[in-house]
Amino acid sequence: MLAQDDTEITVLSAAPLAVLFRIPAENATLGQFTPDSREIAFVSSIKSPDPAVLKVMHGMPHVERWSVCEQARIASVALAVKTYGAAALTLDARTLAYADYDGTLGAIDVATGRTIMERKKFNTPAFVFVRQQWFDIPNDLGFAKLAFSPDGRFLIAIPSNGKTVIWDIRGKSRVSISGLMHVVWSGYGDCAFLAPNRVLISSHGKWGKKSIVTARIVDFPDGKEISKAKIPWAPDLQAATDSAFLVVLHPYWWEFVPYDIGQIHVKHPSDGAAAIELSTGKMITTNTPAIDVFGNHYLAEPNPGEIGCYERGKGLQTRIAIRGK
Repeated sequence: MLAQDDTEITVLSAAPLAVLFRIPAENATLGQFTPDSREIAFVSSIKSPDPAVLKVMHGMPHVERWSVCEQARIASVALAVKTYGAAALTLDARTLAYADYDGTLGAIDVATGRTIMERKKFNTPAFVFVRQQWFDIPNDLGFAKLAFSPDGRFLIAIPSNGKTVIWDIRGKSRVSISGLMHVVWSGYGDCAFLAPNRVLISSHGKWGKKSIVTARIVDFPDGKEISKAKIPWAPDLQAATDSAFLVVLHPYWWEFVPYDIGQIHVKHPSDGAAAIELSTGKMITTNTPAIDVFGNHYLAEPNPGEIGCYERGKGLQTRIAIRGK
């Protein structure tokens, strides 16, 4: 199992629940297991913008691979690309997708550094302030959600301000969007791969409501509906380890918090997470944004810095501290 915070990835065994080793991972994407579970891969050395001077701090990101058996780094490949607004790796760590602060979407072959795909003006560049009548909104412009299919063939890229792109990595071509995939293409929904040929699509809820929305599970890429599921409205959907569940981060995200008269209400994200059983709509909720489900068990944080293993219907079974107090 992997548990990640802002500075490191902790690798744990499930039975017994114990820390195996730790990986330095500051300014990194989420760590992930390769399909055979023998390696862990992530992108490190991603430089963040300096908001005080509205300047992007450029650097050279690295794709790192660590061996679980050897408990050591076995590869670190530097890529001469611009600083990211977002980045994603295929599960086999062979392809890297990025959306940079200039609004460019790209995909790179990690081994060779060769550009597989590049699209200019995919997104509005970062550090743009949008003026609407009597107030200014500092926007998330330049950022995007990037999701590879589990087999690494397709990339879904959803910009913060623009039109969604679906790219066939193997076919080296853009995929025509049809059926219910138009909900994502138009920028009014989010999605998560449940399988190479299954995508869950969620439309946005209502402002200021703790909305439960109807998500649709569709065949990919033709967009034909297979089934429906009820989930909380949230900005970040992820597949759980157990394919019967969906992980929702910051559920009920869009809530208004009133300020003084003359100022706009603002987005107020919740800190928690939920795992939803897609067939029943039953939810497992936590107060921290970390949860995953495998079989009849799930992992969450009983307290910040602790990992707890729970049995569904029976509660917390064991816990372990992964960060010193």
